[in-house]
Amino acid sequence: MPLITPCTLAGEFGELAGKTCNLGVFGVYAALTPIPERGAPGRLRLELPAPIGHFETPVTVAWRNPESRHRPH
Repeated sequence: MPLITPCTLAGEFGELAGKTCNLGVFGVYAALTPIPERGAPGRLRLELPAPIGHFETPVTVAWRNPESRHRPH
């Protein structure tokens, strides 16, 4: 489902600010610069609509989209 909200991804690569574009049962698409390497572990933080609010979870970068001309950020 589309979900555009600010997010941060923290890991060995540092802390990156970006925004989410999609959220689903199997993951989240987050537009970040620079794009972490595939397989990089991290911690994603974002705000979900009420009643959930602040959400934080461990993640692994599963996909990169660096060449797309229409990256959503």
